[in-house]
Amino acid sequence: QISSIMPLPEDENEWKKLLVIFVTANGNVRKNTLEDFININANGKIAMKLEENDTIVGVKICRDDQDILLSTHHGKCIRFMSKKLRIFKGRSSKGIKGIELAKDDKVISLSIVENVDINQKTAKNILKNGSKDKNKSSELAAKQKYILSITKNGFGKRTSFYDYRVTNRGGKGIIG
Repeated sequence: QISSIMPLPEDENEWKKLLVIFVTANGNVRKNTLEDFININANGKIAMKLEENDTIVGVKICRDDQDILLSTHHGKCIRFMSKKLRIFKGRSSKGIKGIELAKDDKVISLSIVENVDINQKTAKNILKNGSKDKNKSSELAAKQKYILSITKNGFGKRTSFYDYRVTNRGGKGIIG
C-alpha cells in the first residue's frame, strides 16, 4: 500500500541538499539524504526495514535547520531538531526511537516545522506581553506559525508552534 506521496525538486542536484524523514507507527524515525533515492529500479527499492507489526506513518522532505513534530493517537506530541538525527547510509535499518509511546498508543502524524533560534518561553512571553525592543516583537510575530490539530470527531485546535518546546528525541512528549 502507498503510505506517502510527495513532490520532488526537478533538479536532481538539489536532492543532495535535502533529507527525507521516515516515521513509523511504533515511534521509530529515520533520516536519509534524498540523494539515496536517485537511482531506483522500476520495481522499487526498500527504503526502510520495518518490524513485523509496524507501518510507515509519514515521509517528509526536510532540511537540517527544521524541526520534526510527531503526534500520537493519545494526543502526545514531541518536537526535536532534525539535525540531531544522524543520517543513515544503508537501507537495512529500522531507524531509532523518535518518541516513547504509552501502551496501546501509536504515532499518527509527522510534520516538519521551521526552527527558531530563541527560547520558546521567551518567545511566548514577548508575543503575549510585548518587548521594549519593538524590532524583536515584530520579528517574532513575523516568524509565528501555527499547528492545527484535528480530532477524529472533527474538533480543531490552533496552537502556536512556540507552545511545542524543542526537546531531545525519544522522550514521552507533551499533551497536544
